Amino acid sequence: MAATPHNDSDYYVPANRRILVSTALALILFISALDSTIVAVALPKIGSDFNDYQSTSWVVTAYIITYTAFLPIVSKLTDIVGRKYVLLVSTIFFMAFSGACGGAKSLTELIVFRALQGIGGSAIYSGVVVTISTMVPQESVAKYTSIIGAVFALSSVAGPLVGGAIVEHVHWGWIFFVNLPIGFVGAVMLQLFLEYPASRAQIKLRDLKKRIDWIGSFLLLACAVLLALSLQIGGTPGYPWISAKVLAPLAISVALIPVFLWVETRHPEPILPLRLFRSSSASASDSTQEVTPVPPSPNFNLMIIYTICLGAALYSTTVFLPQRLQIVDSLSPIGAGVKMLPILLPTGLLSPFAGATVMLSKSYRPLMSIAAALGAIGAGLLSTINGGGGTNTNFGRMYGYEVIEGICIGVTITVSTIIIQFSVHRKDLATATGFQSFSRMLGGLIGIAISTAIVNVRVSEKLDAAALTSQVFANPGVRAGIMQGPTVVIPSLDPQSQAIVKEAYSSAYSLIFVVVAVWFGVGAVSTLGLKHIFPEVGAAVTREEDGEEMAVRREKGEENSGQVEEGNGGTTSS
Repeated sequence: MAATPHNDSDYYVPANRRILVSTALALILFISALDSTIVAVALPKIGSDFNDYQSTSWVVTAYIITYTAFLPIVSKLTDIVGRKYVLLVSTIFFMAFSGACGGAKSLTELIVFRALQGIGGSAIYSGVVVTISTMVPQESVAKYTSIIGAVFALSSVAGPLVGGAIVEHVHWGWIFFVNLPIGFVGAVMLQLFLEYPASRAQIKLRDLKKRIDWIGSFLLLACAVLLALSLQIGGTPGYPWISAKVLAPLAISVALIPVFLWVETRHPEPILPLRLFRSSSASASDSTQEVTPVPPSPNFNLMIIYTICLGAALYSTTVFLPQRLQIVDSLSPIGAGVKMLPILLPTGLLSPFAGATVMLSKSYRPLMSIAAALGAIGAGLLSTINGGGGTNTNFGRMYGYEVIEGICIGVTITVSTIIIQFSVHRKDLATATGFQSFSRMLGGLIGIAISTAIVNVRVSEKLDAAALTSQVFANPGVRAGIMQGPTVVIPSLDPQSQAIVKEAYSSAYSLIFVVVAVWFGVGAVSTLGLKHIFPEVGAAVTREEDGEEMAVRREKGEENSGQVEEGNGGTTSS
């Protein structure tokens, strides 16, 4: 039996609850996004505790892999079983494995728990996106979309600051335990204030089997894991780039892409509808159901390209800049986190204002292109903070360069989401926004893997060269120790040897920022092809008032009947 379909207005949240619901969504999204980067400053400490610094990047990568790969799956679950159910279950799941990560007794345990934690984080994001996308009329969605951009931008860059403070004063496990009280408050608020119309159909196991694209999901997960594995291990000891161990998983990952696309064309409800990549996201017959038809444009494709580049640049910066400050400049974790403030402040503060600017000016192309170009400039300048060589960091210049990059991130992370939402039809809104997050995390996965390879290869080459003239580095055990725990080994070396090691790492991180500048540059070029698409807002107020009245009536009806049930996000069949 099919569920009784609901109108869009059935899912509007009453105005007197929107602030409370938005706050709850922001809290749980914050802990989900925070865990992408909060471990950045803790990696040297974790590596020294487990005596394996070279593998610590997997603590970040494992989370991003599952977060990225499971986004389409949990997005579909959100549509089938309902937003509130997914939000509550995923938050509890995320909190459970946050506790497990904090208590991990080995690096392998930590990596496994981080991967499981990423599944919960992915489900949280999908539930938040769907809820925000449907809690108000489409013309008003951009006002609340800034919540996603602001939280993501703030948490992604605040991670090193919060993580640094924790690692400096308590055990690094508290970077995971801190999620528990925040998640608890958010879950309680959702339980109390988020309600949806009741569903008359029960969710059955065969519904999940039919409606979820399991084969496509598996192929997508396989592509992400194999790609990350290849890029992560390439160039490390025992894994030269030109070897079957590295090239085989990379080749298989690429070969699975056309298979995945073929599967998506055959499944009735694909996890990635290929119509999103056409110039118009729906057929003419679909558009007749829209209040405001969406004209054809390349905006969706261009913003996905930009988002991949932004993800690679953002995560490369927020993960490796704090590490550079600790290894090259011998700063404490909290000191490294504090010196990330010049990126943190513009990123967090400008994100909501960027959304307001778009709505007031009814324009986004100039803002998007100019801000995107600033990212390439800022990252390029960050590659010069060592004065073109050596280890003497010019912190004054570094702060200014961080601000430039922070402006780019703060503005574009919100504006790109708004452009995506303006470029697709209402029925594809949640899927499109979810795929944008998938693209950002995929970019981060690729960016971190490439940056990790750069550090391992460049430092290894520098140390091997130093071994030819230095008795200290001629010892393979010393070189291996530096690669596994630089913050532990460096203080034990003589001043001259310390300078050699720090210069090796400094040159590696400078190269990373050159690559980051390239990522930003490619993204900036993609913004030049944007077309102006802005929804008509004449009827928005009327629709919102109608939806508000219906939401209030529904709330009163539920109170009178004493039966408050959660509706699901779409139709289900049995």
